[in-house]
Amino acid sequence: MSKLDELIAEMCPDGVQSKKISELCCISRGIVISKEDISNNVGDYPVYSSQTENNGELGKINTYAYDGEYLTWTTDGANAGTVFYREGKFNVTNVCGLLQVINSDCMIKYLYHVLKVEAPKYVRRGMGNPKLMSNVMGNIQIPVPPLPIQREIVRILDNFTELTAELTAELTAELTARKKQYEYYRDTMLSVDTQIPIVKLKDIATEMYRGSGIKRDQVTSEGIPCVRYGEIYTTYNTWFEKCISHTKLEYVSSPKYFEHGDILFAITGESVEDIAKSIAYIGHEKCLAGGDIVVMKHKQNPKYLSYVLSTYWSYVNTLDTKS
Repeated sequence: MSKLDELIAEMCPDGVQSKKISELCCISRGIVISKEDISNNVGDYPVYSSQTENNGELGKINTYAYDGEYLTWTTDGANAGTVFYREGKFNVTNVCGLLQVINSDCMIKYLYHVLKVEAPKYVRRGMGNPKLMSNVMGNIQIPVPPLPIQREIVRILDNFTELTAELTAELTAELTARKKQYEYYRDTMLSVDTQIPIVKLKDIATEMYRGSGIKRDQVTSEGIPCVRYGEIYTTYNTWFEKCISHTKLEYVSSPKYFEHGDILFAITGESVEDIAKSIAYIGHEKCLAGGDIVVMKHKQNPKYLSYVLSTYWSYVNTLDTKS
């Protein structure tokens, strides 16, 4: 039996009392602080907003509104219900709620771990703008066990949080190193050799043609497998076996298919780097190519072509296509 189990058995044999957040905390909202306000008053004190990137920090100014331990949560937008633990001197904008624990029966770190799980459940997602307002937050009920149990829960969860952060940092560093290693060997092995003939894509292609448009709302969970151009640079790497998307044949007025071994090029992108990104299809189903995709048929090794093109794709400026 763990220490936590022992504490629960000893101190809560009949269960745990629940209390509303309004019984445990003083609830308030931040004020309007614009990016212009921040740029005109640069300082050392963070301004927390509705975003989740960078721990929610929008910038830093030369004054602060709060000093101590608090919880903040995002009240509006896509990140509504996200809860943060804050400590020290800081500010919050009007799209943040603020909780200050005023009940000695509740630890703020315990409340933080509970609300990270519970608060998102109370977000109202209607009308296209998710919200978790102060009145809703105040009515959330949570279990409030005796303080020794809260301390043990916080200790366990804090340890897991620290361990997860360490592992994430280590894995990120390892993945970055592995990617650099992969790119080095790929580029070295596929570098131009004057003894190997250099050809244009049109000289090895047996056929080239453009796909036919498949709109976002025409993607279905079942049906004919398909690839939309954006998936080439957001979803797939250098080659793939199965399509993540499907559609219905009646949605496509002039269906254009690709098959095993074909190379797919994205001829439109959100950035210059995305344009001409290519992938090889090594699956065995007959699939539909969406609009702004060029399909190249050939008699080469598709994986080899895919790796070569991932090195030299930035040199591809135009593709000869046939409708």
